Amino acid sequence: MVLAPVRDRRRVTAGTNRPRGGTGGNGRVLVVVITHNGRRWLTDCLVALDGQTHSDLEVLVVDDHSEIPPDRSTVSRVAKRHLKRTRHRVMRTSKALGFGGAANWGLSGLWTDAEFLLFLHDDACLDASAIERMVGRLRADERIGIVGPKVVAWDDPGRLEEVGLATDRLGHPYRGLEEGERDSGQHDFPRRVFYVTSACIVIRQSVFRALRGWDPRMRAFGEDLDLCWRAHLAGHGVAVEPRARARHAMAMATGRRSSPFVPARYYSKRNRLRAVAKNAAAHRLVYLLPQVVLLALLEVLALFLMRQPRSAWQVVRALGW
Repeated sequence: MVLAPVRDRRRVTAGTNRPRGGTGGNGRVLVVVITHNGRRWLTDCLVALDGQTHSDLEVLVVDDHSEIPPDRSTVSRVAKRHLKRTRHRVMRTSKALGFGGAANWGLSGLWTDAEFLLFLHDDACLDASAIERMVGRLRADERIGIVGPKVVAWDDPGRLEEVGLATDRLGHPYRGLEEGERDSGQHDFPRRVFYVTSACIVIRQSVFRALRGWDPRMRAFGEDLDLCWRAHLAGHGVAVEPRARARHAMAMATGRRSSPFVPARYYSKRNRLRAVAKNAAAHRLVYLLPQVVLLALLEVLALFLMRQPRSAWQVVRALGW
């Protein structure tokens, strides 16, 4: 199991930091922040965590082998400076594992009795009541295993990015939003969705353990679709709590973050195909996979006609995941 206790049963702790308050009727939350070359966003991310209204919170920061900054001590200093009220720990991978792999690795190295796990990108910043509201949604309905927030643009919080996601039969995401749609509360009602973004996702620890964590081979893009799909198959609902809000810079998707997991076209298509092949019913794969291949070949042809041979090659590579 991904979360099996280690021999020394280390708790998430740093120096003399103490947990804030008691349980207050809320389950403990372990926040797992994955950072990779994300110094420009990490400070805001951690400051927001330190200001959460949820009363029982711990934070694990996993540096997924950042080149910028180049060492664990730099991330540790940032965490110590900005997580003043929150018990925390910093770990660093020996090589870049990607979001899911780094999260699995970090959790395998410690013991926690947290009822809920919150996975967070370093370029996501939560409103003060976000964790409290998402945990409240989970505690109100035992049938729900995963909850995500409303996601808005980092630099323009009035612009909606995601309020839960759907997908077509081939794994292509569907946001259900107009391009540049403004947030005027029109989506502010809790509801079931097919999946929520890994930028901020809360899951019951028991569910995460039963699902055996993230798929470590999905190093970038699509890991959220896969995890939520597996949760559905195991009988756990997925919901969005739009009263909880997260600003998200989408740094990797927009090319503002250097990463070994590029190009995005390859990883996105590869992982969508992997999610479909893993989770779709066998009788559906009989006709889905030929559709995938046909559409990919048409895309390759179109890219060659547009004189984009490198992009065409990435599509071909994705078929061989």
